[in-house]
Amino acid sequence: MHSHHYRIVGLGVWLLVIAGVLGGPLQQILHLTTEAFTIQPLLSARTIYTIDDPSQLAKPGLPVFARTDGIWKQCGVVTDDSDSNETSCTIHWYSNHLDAKKHKFVFHRNSGRLSEVISTLLPPQKRQQISNRLNETFERYGQEFINDMLPLVQQTLSQAAPEIEAGIRVAAERHQTEIDELLERWKQDYIDPEIIPLAKQELLPIVRLHAQPVAESIGRELWDRASLWRFGWRAAYDKVPLPKRNLVQQEWERFVEDDAVPVFEDHTEEVVAAIQRTLSDIASNQNIRRQLSNGVSKLANDEETRQLLQTLLREAILENDQLRVALEGIWKSERANELFAKNSARIEPVIRQIGEDLFGSEADGINPDFARVLRTQILGKDRMWLVAIPIESSTSQPSKQVLSIARDWMPYPLVYTTSSQLLEEKK
Repeated sequence: MHSHHYRIVGLGVWLLVIAGVLGGPLQQILHLTTEAFTIQPLLSARTIYTIDDPSQLAKPGLPVFARTDGIWKQCGVVTDDSDSNETSCTIHWYSNHLDAKKHKFVFHRNSGRLSEVISTLLPPQKRQQISNRLNETFERYGQEFINDMLPLVQQTLSQAAPEIEAGIRVAAERHQTEIDELLERWKQDYIDPEIIPLAKQELLPIVRLHAQPVAESIGRELWDRASLWRFGWRAAYDKVPLPKRNLVQQEWERFVEDDAVPVFEDHTEEVVAAIQRTLSDIASNQNIRRQLSNGVSKLANDEETRQLLQTLLREAILENDQLRVALEGIWKSERANELFAKNSARIEPVIRQIGEDLFGSEADGINPDFARVLRTQILGKDRMWLVAIPIESSTSQPSKQVLSIARDWMPYPLVYTTSSQLLEEKK
């Protein structure tokens, strides 16, 4: 009897050990089975739906998404059906609540261009959030930052301008032959055949219209003030071999100072008004604007001119050692370092917040939009998919659905995390 109890106890112990050993693998098998149904709902497909695909865009394995109750969900997958022809694709539709026949299907592609990456990382809501953070920071510290940095900027401009001017002069002297050849070519190809006739036909009439009345009025007053007798006898005196000379020059200087300058000062407002009217008419003249626009376009598209300007600017600014030494002396000074440290402490918190908005945080994990970019750019995933869009009840349903290409770009609807769970994006 005693041995019988020992057998029962021993059998129980072995059963517990076996259950403990097999429990983990069995749970893993069940977990994988559950995950398999989650990752590949094709195992529970309910409907097989065929649509026309003339461009053969839909490849086997592409997911099909639909938006229900404001949430994107995968409702189907494109499969490789050997029975279908080459210009159609087969969709296994497994949604219990949506009817595939009441939807039209649109093909979306993520090409990986930089514009798409930026649009993914910075959707409108996030752009507004970052803009609000920056505006709040600027309102709090903007004026102090400007007051701190303004002296450095002023000092930079005052010291950089002479160095850049000297650099341009040296670079121009170094490339004077190329500049002369280029100017001669522009003179022959553009200035002589286009600008000079334009000036004669359009510019001079406008200038004459507004400037002539003022010029005539000033000329009459100068003529009335000028004394031919004073100029005449001084000119004659200068011709006589007498010790004192240059009387005409002295009379001219007196006339300019005492008579001419006051006349011009009296007509200053008229001269300014004439200049303003002249510039206004020139700016509103369609022929002049069109010709100048063509000239700017030619200048911008001329490869030789663009290369020469790039060379001059590079040598005058980027390769200017004197300019670099002057700027380093300003922006690496002790005062500049103090200002940088002071403002860095103010800006660092908002920079960290913006970084968390873009990439995620330790508490919340990777940002879903950043996860999209990583999967697309690094792993090459989520490049193509289909979207099922409900057909309006008032629209007659076609006998055969045709796969269309999306006109507007959109990010991949869902984000898959490392735990094989699905993050559903609500918009």
